[in-house]
Amino acid sequence: RDTREAFSLDAVKAACERHYVKNGPSSMPWKNGDDWFEKMSTLASTIEDRVFKLLLSLVKIEKEERSKQQQQSSSLTKSVISSSFGSSNGGEKYKDLYRFALAEKMSRKMSNNEDNLSSSNSPVSFTFPVHSLLTALWEKNRKV
Repeated sequence: RDTREAFSLDAVKAACERHYVKNGPSSMPWKNGDDWFEKMSTLASTIEDRVFKLLLSLVKIEKEERSKQQQQSSSLTKSVISSSFGSSNGGEKYKDLYRFALAEKMSRKMSNNEDNLSSSNSPVSFTFPVHSLLTALWEKNRKV
């Protein structure tokens, strides 16, 4: 949750306010080399990559556990594995989350929101794409 909030609109607004106090209201922090925006943009890219790598690793672990479950005949082992990695759709929780994340990323690219910068000086015109990804995954995981 902390990571998601670090890229939220509230965080962007607070950074803009700090920038405006320092540089004046006509300056656009995301275009004028503000340190916070540069660092957060770099972090956003890194975090998005890391999220996808972690989800893919969890998918592989989940697949290995399902394979072990199929090979073992002990009902005790089956119940432990299914309670650890199971979901309502046959134990593909992380695979579903990975697919969901990919779909969210692709829909963002298709709607040309990847850049998401406008010529407006309003902080509302700037968002970090990773925020929508983290929020979507957080909400999806709460439902599972």
